Amino acid sequence: MAADPADEYFTAGFDHFQKRQFNQAIEAYSKAIELRPAFIQAYYNRAMAELNLQLYTTAISDFTIVIGNDPDHLKAFLYRGFAHLKVDMHSESLLDFERVLKSDPNQIDALFNRGVVNMKQKKWLPAIDDFDQVIKLKPVHKAAYFNRGFCHSARGDHDSALMDYNTQISMNPANRDVYTNKGNTEVRLTLYEQAIKSYHKAIQIQPTDADAYQGRGLAYLTVRQYSDAIEDFSMTLRIDDQRTAVNMNRAQAFKETQQWGAALQDLEVYLLHQPNDHEALIMKGEILNRLEMYPEAASILSNAVRLQASDVRAFQLLGYAYSKLGRVNQAIDVFAKAIGLDPNDLNSLFNRGNLYFQAGKFSMAIQDFDACIEAQPTYVEALLMRAKSHINEGSEAKGCQDIRRARTLGIAEARNLQLKYCRR
Repeated sequence: MAADPADEYFTAGFDHFQKRQFNQAIEAYSKAIELRPAFIQAYYNRAMAELNLQLYTTAISDFTIVIGNDPDHLKAFLYRGFAHLKVDMHSESLLDFERVLKSDPNQIDALFNRGVVNMKQKKWLPAIDDFDQVIKLKPVHKAAYFNRGFCHSARGDHDSALMDYNTQISMNPANRDVYTNKGNTEVRLTLYEQAIKSYHKAIQIQPTDADAYQGRGLAYLTVRQYSDAIEDFSMTLRIDDQRTAVNMNRAQAFKETQQWGAALQDLEVYLLHQPNDHEALIMKGEILNRLEMYPEAASILSNAVRLQASDVRAFQLLGYAYSKLGRVNQAIDVFAKAIGLDPNDLNSLFNRGNLYFQAGKFSMAIQDFDACIEAQPTYVEALLMRAKSHINEGSEAKGCQDIRRARTLGIAEARNLQLKYCRR
């Protein structure tokens, strides 16, 4: 009998598949199906070749044909579930894996991939249950430890996450992803030195791992190793210049090392993408104040106050900028708002007291200095300013009392004031 051409194409497809010639395999299986439309094994094999080429939609179509003809074809359900997972059809994927597990509760690939679906849907506990089962069935399943660690970390159980990452490292010490995730978990546990070592290991394995450089930079920033942080953030941006959040992090490190110009440059880049980031606006305003660029600082800080009117820091910095610009009444109003938010804000109380003094409102200045001294009896600056306020108001005795008190605290200026105002 002559050979069936459909079988010949099927055999050719199988040979191509074995040689990983997946395009040729698909072509041969398609010809077999064209000659024999009910050739179910050819549909299944073609779907497997399509999976290998990441042609997930066509693979789903072929697996569906197989399942329509053989409702008990568990492998078709399994791999269709995988294809559904790859195109983010999570509900469909879950149904496929459930069908496999209904017939075979210990099917490891179905359990693992169901765990992945649950993880992607942020169903952390069901995902952990699936990965637990996988590990019981196959204790050396490295990916299950990795994923379970991620789920533990997402739930805030960082100790359990760390145990899983360490277990995976013992099985596969060359996996840079697990070192990066381990570093992230150690940061959450405030184990910064250990985190730095984990990120370092990830970078050794993959020198272009932007996540590891960024993570290590944040750890260095937290432990105040600012030069190292700047170096890591710079490397992160060389690898991926779209990570504008890193510009904000590097700006913080530049600020801490008083590299004001570099910090401003990073903040400009960051604020182009995140113009309403309150923290970035406050940092920029603070730096502009330090550089005595008070009009620019006032503009930026006014925006910060508009965006978030409950942050004392923004009012403090804005009040300072206004005071340096000679806008005394506006500065007083701003410091009043800061004090309204925090009645124990001695910085704003003292600055408002100084502004009242400059405006000749000595009794109001005294009230602010009283509040400062009541909260902090050794607040010598407030003592001296209250003394000057009393004297300017005509209460020389009260002023001299504050001056003598300041002198007992070792303040040199108090001696000169005593000689000038308190000769008796």
